[in-house]
Amino acid sequence: MNKIDFTKGSVTKSFLIFFFPMLFSNILQQVYSLADMVIIGKGLGDNSLAAVGNFTTFSFFLTGFIMGITNGFSVNISQACGEQDLSKLKEIIASSIKISAVFGVLFSAVGLLLLKPILQIIQTDDKLLNDCLTYGYIIFSGLLITVAYNLLSSILRGMGDSRTPLFAIGVSSALNIILDLLLIFLFKFGVSGPAYATIVSQLISVVICYFRLHRMNELKINKRDFIFNFRLVTPLYNF
Repeated sequence: MNKIDFTKGSVTKSFLIFFFPMLFSNILQQVYSLADMVIIGKGLGDNSLAAVGNFTTFSFFLTGFIMGITNGFSVNISQACGEQDLSKLKEIIASSIKISAVFGVLFSAVGLLLLKPILQIIQTDDKLLNDCLTYGYIIFSGLLITVAYNLLSSILRGMGDSRTPLFAIGVSSALNIILDLLLIFLFKFGVSGPAYATIVSQLISVVICYFRLHRMNELKINKRDFIFNFRLVTPLYNF
């Protein structure tokens, strides 16, 4: 059973069992990112590597903000789990999905519309601009997939399951590296190869997290639960 109940047994033991998968997930993401950059550098050269790095500088703010939002939902989710209030839990999850979808669509549109002007404002070298745009347009087109993974993994962690997100990121990382190698060295996709690899591998992680949640019968959400209930989620953002 992946789900940990912090209201029963030793808190220290439960915390450590929950913590280490989260730690390994973060380490795995760093290793995966490093491997990704090495493959791009070896397969496509310094200019493509610099182009991807330049785009990452621009995208960091948007993706970081999305991660902050989705991680914030896990606070209220964990509180509802502790209270064993399934009605409240489902309403929080439904509202979290709607809010995340809105921000995902908004940021995707902003990224697609403003990518080129912002790259020009920060004086991106002309030799890098085309590769930056190629990579960036693909990543921003699939931004909802990134949002979905971060949201689903946050929901799982909020419910006490940190192992499924670890498994998902492990499978995703391995698949991403394999796709990088195939699309760069075998199919000669150029800088678009790593972008497509990132989107496809993240989609697989979304599928893994979704099926884990789908097996939790108590979380089946009906139409009534999708009422936009800001009361349950906005306390996180009262400044």
